[in-house]
Amino acid sequence: MKKTSTYPSKVCGEEDKYFNDHRTILRVSGYLLIQLRRSEDGITKNHTEVMTSDNHICFNKKSYKIIGSIQHTGEKASSGHYTSQVYFQEKWWNIDDEHITELAKPSHGNSAVLLLQEDLSKS
Repeated sequence: MKKTSTYPSKVCGEEDKYFNDHRTILRVSGYLLIQLRRSEDGITKNHTEVMTSDNHICFNKKSYKIIGSIQHTGEKASSGHYTSQVYFQEKWWNIDDEHITELAKPSHGNSAVLLLQEDLSKS
């Protein structure tokens, strides 16, 4: 896939100049990152539950396995605390600041804001 974009570039004391950025995607990543929109206004939080089937998601005719997530706890999107759940060495782990604990199974629930999936066909 090839793409050309034009971006403004400001040099101190001069008019805006534009440059072309030419990019070619040589290969596609084996990962899919999904950011869940938990707020429309940056304050009110959307608590809709994330439902997965055995931590798998199908997208674009590929099957992905969830290997990580970031959760936000708190009633408002503008304040709260972030934690993560990571699949590492065949186990799920909860990471909360300096506290790392093993999980029996992950729970993305209604607090997940970011999901990281690995393409199952890449291995």
